[in-house]
Amino acid sequence: MNSLFESQLPLSQFTIRDYKDFKNTQYKPLKQLITRINGELCIFNTIEIIKRYKPKYYVIENPAYGRIWAYIDKILGFKIPYENLTFYSAYDYEIQKPTKFKSNVDLKLRNNKVTGKIHFSQLRGYNNRSNIPLELIREIYTKLLKQ
Repeated sequence: MNSLFESQLPLSQFTIRDYKDFKNTQYKPLKQLITRINGELCIFNTIEIIKRYKPKYYVIENPAYGRIWAYIDKILGFKIPYENLTFYSAYDYEIQKPTKFKSNVDLKLRNNKVTGKIHFSQLRGYNNRSNIPLELIREIYTKLLKQ
């Protein structure tokens, strides 16, 4: 039987890992679980808001290669029509960071892979890693206002 709590080969990216699976790793099992619950609840509620209120436009941002995109599609069964891949560095930001803005609008964002001035691993703190370049935000809003 395949489920979130049963052994799976190969393991699903959504399998809930046993506490012992974290032994000899850098990860702290309870922190990992809390982070997962927070992330899943956040995106679940976001999708429920979109489904309930049916906004004319919506945009969801997350790292380009994060698991949340497969979670939305496979676990929640919600299809987002446009996958707008971009890089922070394409908007004159110091790090390259690939990110996606999935939306019900094709935003046609710049997706040229420009080398960042500093490496992502050199940044400390959540805000420093997650600040969206102002130029990118302006472009998204401008394109939505023109719709």
